[in-house]
Amino acid sequence: MGFCHQSTFVRSALAKSIGFDEKYKIAADYNMIYTIYKQGKTFYNSNTDISIFDNTGISSLKSIPLLKEVANIIREENSILFYKEYVKILVKHVGKKLIYILR
Repeated sequence: MGFCHQSTFVRSALAKSIGFDEKYKIAADYNMIYTIYKQGKTFYNSNTDISIFDNTGISSLKSIPLLKEVANIIREENSILFYKEYVKILVKHVGKKLIYILR
């Protein structure tokens, strides 16, 4: 995603108007933030630590299903920019498993 969704603040009216697409069991947050981005909303980096997290969450433990969901989100948009982002996520989260996926 490029940032930690646990450290993201979204105005409640905006979040309620978009909601989470429940067809994405792991990447619903990614889809919502991506939708906000596509709407041209302003993002602000405060350079402040907001949350502490570890790698025991579902998106870390189920990286292959996560990447499949992100790929579906990207595929729906058919955006070259987000295909590039997908490859970055793929390499970051999967590393050596990349060869396995491409078989």
